[in-house]
Amino acid sequence: MIDNIPDTIRARLDPYNQAFIVPLDDPESHHLVKRKLVYKNYGGGSQDTFTKTGQDALDENPGIRVRHFAMLLRTWNPECPRIPGQPGLFFGCGSLPHWPHASETVFIRITTDAFWRYLGEYEFIKCAPLTVDEFRALPNEAQVSWSSGLAKAKWATEARTRMFLRIQFGREPTLAECTAAPDPKGHISPQQIQAQLSEGKESIGVWAIRCVAYDEELQLEL
Repeated sequence: MIDNIPDTIRARLDPYNQAFIVPLDDPESHHLVKRKLVYKNYGGGSQDTFTKTGQDALDENPGIRVRHFAMLLRTWNPECPRIPGQPGLFFGCGSLPHWPHASETVFIRITTDAFWRYLGEYEFIKCAPLTVDEFRALPNEAQVSWSSGLAKAKWATEARTRMFLRIQFGREPTLAECTAAPDPKGHISPQQIQAQLSEGKESIGVWAIRCVAYDEELQLEL
């Protein structure tokens, strides 16, 4: 975990701070894989943060289970786990009242050349969003990642539209106005988005993630 993360952010983990005991030895549980191997074996999206077992993989291997994968980056989630079974925090965008799946098969990218580590099966628990001071205290890399991502990512259309209309109208847009507006991608800059996050006009959601199981078979297959 990163040392300069404010304690107030980490405090969200207090109720969930018990690590899951991974049954494999360290060399096995810390084994790194390329994402293309996960994609080859299980299908799904090769670039998305969240994806699930692809239909091709299910057709080829009817006995495998449908998995929901979470492929996490520490540039976006500086307080996410690095060690299998360890709890952490996930930063997200959107207004989900609760997580849509009982658990996610979580991987973390360890190196910039796309090596990933399987961490376990994780439950996502909604917490309070980041405050203004907490967002400002994030490492600059995380602030830039979020501002740039919100400016262009498909999953950020709702938030991006809201922020763009806020600038256009000089007030909070209504839900109807946001729904009717076209996607302003390309018309709002990362700097404008970062300003709204720094001023508290928009916020980053936070989810505590805790390991509830560890699939030894999956890890050994990889």
